[in-house]
Amino acid sequence: MMRTNQTNRDLFYDLCYLLSLIFVLAFAGIFIDLLVGSMPSIEKFGWSFLSIKNWNPVTSEFGALGCIVGTLTSSFIALSLSISLSFGIVIYIKKIAPFHLQKYLRMIIDLLAGIPSIIFGMWG
Repeated sequence: MMRTNQTNRDLFYDLCYLLSLIFVLAFAGIFIDLLVGSMPSIEKFGWSFLSIKNWNPVTSEFGALGCIVGTLTSSFIALSLSISLSFGIVIYIKKIAPFHLQKYLRMIIDLLAGIPSIIFGMWG
């Protein structure tokens, strides 16, 4: 018996809902696991750990603010550079590059874009 389009659509929506629910539950599980794993540190240093800048192992003063600010700053700089560079490459390939070079340049860019996924796969 053939399924109707409406039945297929309902099945697709139900599957998408189920997969999104699994994703949310997995994310919540990871968050809870990280929170439970960090409880000894939170009990010893308190939540002020996130707002203190000092990191001095000699006096047992530990704060993550410097690391957090440094991570956010370097991420912002990296994203700014990479986004502007990628837009520049796209504009060059689409509007400026000669037609006979466009195919080769797109192929090179696609290869460069594929390298991190291969490396992440090998690490996994």
